[in-house]
Amino acid sequence: MNNTRYRLLTLFIVLLIAACVPSVSKIYNGPEVTGTVVRLSDLTPVANARISYEGSSSSSSDIPFTESDAQGHFPLIPSATTKLEIRMPAHMLTHTVIYTHHASFGFSADVIQSQWMNREYEKVDVGTIILDDNPTEYASSLVESGVDIKSLRNSLQTQSLLGQCNYDEASGAINKLNVVRKLASHIAQAKSEGGEPNMASAYLQTMKEGTQDIWAHFIANCNNGKPSTELTKLKSQVIAELVTDTL
Repeated sequence: MNNTRYRLLTLFIVLLIAACVPSVSKIYNGPEVTGTVVRLSDLTPVANARISYEGSSSSSSDIPFTESDAQGHFPLIPSATTKLEIRMPAHMLTHTVIYTHHASFGFSADVIQSQWMNREYEKVDVGTIILDDNPTEYASSLVESGVDIKSLRNSLQTQSLLGQCNYDEASGAINKLNVVRKLASHIAQAKSEGGEPNMASAYLQTMKEGTQDIWAHFIANCNNGKPSTELTKLKSQVIAELVTDTL
């Protein structure tokens, strides 16, 4: 019995040492992302939307980006750098935020999950990204206790509540919340008029889930990963609205 334990321990140590040999690895700035961009008003494709791994506030001028084609489709290709590291084999998740912008529409931020911390070339389909044709028009909350979109936008300033968060992530998350509310409003209006819910119903649930993801991500990273109690409560308030079935 002791010999068996000794052999197992020896084997474990040998494997551990082998795994810890320094190696040159490629580190990607995200997975390859594909998807489709549509406009909120009629859910038709948006051409020439810019999709990138960094938002408008980034100071870097060489961030990879792509543009959607006439059908709204896009592939966002990552760039890679090399790094000498001691790499342990592990299945580890990481999250990358991509940003979608169009000169005539609203701004969106979406969280993409990768399996290997961007140390392997991965491909992810983000699905449909909806840009708001009229981002300055604010929809009513789905619940009475919902947050005020206009107040949220004002709180993006440096000295305000969301000023300690990533501006682009927060701005994109607020826009997505507004899109969810508008989709729900369109569905409710169609039902009240006696018609069948339009295409908006096909997107509502996935938009709710995507909005939850970006809110959870950006709040968790506020203030260097130490969000205030007020921010945590704000996230809970938003998530509570998104998980409520109001239709």
